[in-house]
Amino acid sequence: MAAVDLLGHLQGGAFRTGFLAALPDELSYVLFARKAGALSPVQGMSGAEAGRRYGFLQSLPNVWAEARRKGFQLLSGDGIGVVDREVFVGVEGESGVDFLLVVDGPAGSLPEPEFLHLLFLAELGLQESGADASDLPVWLQDPLSYLMRAPSPVLVLSEPGSGADQLVQSLVDARFGEDRAVFFHPGRLSEEVQLREFFGEQASARLGEASVVPVMDRGARVLVVEEVSDLSQSMQLRILALLSDPDSSLFWIFTSSRDLAAMADAGRFQPALLRQLRQGELLLAPVRNQRDRIPEEAERLLRIFRRQFGRSISLTGEALEALRGYDWPGNWQEFRDTLKSAFLLCPGSELRRVDLQFGNWNQGQADDLNLRHRTAELEKSLLLQAYALHGGNQVQMARALGISRGSLQYRMNKLGLGGREE
Repeated sequence: MAAVDLLGHLQGGAFRTGFLAALPDELSYVLFARKAGALSPVQGMSGAEAGRRYGFLQSLPNVWAEARRKGFQLLSGDGIGVVDREVFVGVEGESGVDFLLVVDGPAGSLPEPEFLHLLFLAELGLQESGADASDLPVWLQDPLSYLMRAPSPVLVLSEPGSGADQLVQSLVDARFGEDRAVFFHPGRLSEEVQLREFFGEQASARLGEASVVPVMDRGARVLVVEEVSDLSQSMQLRILALLSDPDSSLFWIFTSSRDLAAMADAGRFQPALLRQLRQGELLLAPVRNQRDRIPEEAERLLRIFRRQFGRSISLTGEALEALRGYDWPGNWQEFRDTLKSAFLLCPGSELRRVDLQFGNWNQGQADDLNLRHRTAELEKSLLLQAYALHGGNQVQMARALGISRGSLQYRMNKLGLGGREE
């Protein structure tokens, strides 16, 4: 198939879940991504089918060595188990194979390999742009590997902003599949509402819609209880009974950023439940204890930002030392937001110490339902994106944001941003 024909296929609206989904039906493909130290299929055929079809990837590594050096390679399927077909292999990764694309089709049916490579990179860019909130810090890869084998229940303890949400989501996706998990956040819900939402208690049905399906009736394979310390006493006892059921096939994941032992001593958390959870306890280290890995994490995030925003920016040595020297009270979330804001505001191709705004992106333990806080965060994000898009030109920024220049200047001054008048 010629590249122009495939372009027409794309422009015709053929793709729904990404660029690769637009490949014609006569072509077979699988996209692998590295998760928990291993390459796993994330799009296309299943792992079992890919293993049978493309067994040469493991048994004949020399056959596709050029792809690992050059980034892509076109192979004849004869001799590698894909008879009478052509095979495209694409590789992407900073220091190895982080993403792997394999496409095969009847002889003469594949687009030019250079075009397939571009399609591969476009797909990765699409995935990266949607993964900003769910990517995983480099120092959480080892904990993820442990959790991939850990028995239920699992208790993840961390300071706020340490990446526990990202770790749990990565675990659910890699080990179970996101459609098999139900997340429950008790938050400030009263005991009656917690019981209704989780178990469907009839006594409290009047507090909400009867059509709401309780957590325990959703057929989940995995139950994630976020901030377990917010559970009411009755909920703690009910969940303790469920955890003690030897016939249960549920996998339980709990998270907390509070001192559960102190709460148990104060009579606000069930000691028996705490003992049960501590059998699978995992403590995540804060960023200030990961200074040696900050350069690696900074480069990982910069790769994401380069693809997402189309800017080629590198980190200077002085900026890197500044990142390593800061204590990061907001942990990884503050680290990511600080680096992202500096990336968007950076006027040149090198990110310097002066571009970093320490302490301006620490969200602390803000309530997710705090309207003022959430509005301020959205405002920051939109201002930064407008700044990067229009190079700090206030006239163009104000026009894009739909506000007056005076209102824009007021908001920029609150964030300590400069800008060109025209």
